[in-house]
Amino acid sequence: MIITLTSFMTALTAIGVNNHGLKHRNGMPRKLGGHTGMLKICYNRTAKEPDMKKVLIIEDDAAVAALEQDFLRVNGFEAVIAPNGATGLEEALNGGYNLILLDLILEDLDGFEVCRQIRKNSDIPVLMVSAKGDDANKIRGFDSGADDFITKPFSPTELMARVIANIVQYERIMNM
Repeated sequence: MIITLTSFMTALTAIGVNNHGLKHRNGMPRKLGGHTGMLKICYNRTAKEPDMKKVLIIEDDAAVAALEQDFLRVNGFEAVIAPNGATGLEEALNGGYNLILLDLILEDLDGFEVCRQIRKNSDIPVLMVSAKGDDANKIRGFDSGADDFITKPFSPTELMARVIANIVQYERIMNM
């Protein structure tokens, strides 16, 4: 799947990410990886990874969830969206995921409570995603069981690097 840089930047701008990771120069898309107008995020599956990794996105903002899903799919992941905390919690406990992207602010249950409930039943990596990036919320996220925390707006390459690092670390620990 190839996403044009123009449509990608439009989506990023809609959620305030235009100055993080990718920038326009004089109104024209900047060259990425030597290819103007195409986005390529750095994840290549290897022979050691024959199965597609499955990521659950618990996010109530449909635009952000779709953008995260696109980032993941472009990089060879299967991505499923849960639009609220209750659905996300049920899906997390029954879906066989390799990682969960969990928004902090949800309409029904907050991300802290969802994370605590997941931790009662599972050790799956949880990457908390939030616009509330102050130290107090990050620490509260880690205390509730999150493995990592990324602040919105984020760069797509940082998001992918954190997703990959968390999955690799979890698999390394599970194989000990």
